[in-house]
Amino acid sequence: MFTKRTILKARNFVPIILWGMMVFWSTQAFGEEWTAAQKEVWNVIEERWIGLKEGDLKALEAGIHNEALSWRFTKEAPLKKNLTMLGYERWVSYARPATYEIKPYAVQILGDDIANVFYSYKWEAKNEYSGHTRVLMTLKKENGKWLIISALSSSCEKLTNCLD
Repeated sequence: MFTKRTILKARNFVPIILWGMMVFWSTQAFGEEWTAAQKEVWNVIEERWIGLKEGDLKALEAGIHNEALSWRFTKEAPLKKNLTMLGYERWVSYARPATYEIKPYAVQILGDDIANVFYSYKWEAKNEYSGHTRVLMTLKKENGKWLIISALSSSCEKLTNCLD
């Protein structure tokens, strides 16, 4: 009887230790304090989502570099700015997000003018549309403003096929 209790105690104790290690190590990896530049870039992403929810297409367009390419998971190839904006117009017209949640994973600053942002988002429209996507977005600072120069997204719900 005594041996069974010892084994039972060990079985309960080991998962608790493993859980604690995962929580504290993940906090250390993602809980680092951001620099002012990282906060500035993440604010750009947050402002874009506010604009999207409000249907402010002019603000969304102003945040995209004229030479930008965007590769949405629903498309077979990267799109130039004009076609990216058509996608935003369609989204805002038919399924504008009523609620959303964005989660940053990493904001990488390279030099003074390039930033990579890795994040995911979930959104729901007032109708039946919703989504869950992860994004890699690259921004370039020009004239004191961060502009998107490229974006790549992937559905978290379903993987799409590649052309090759």
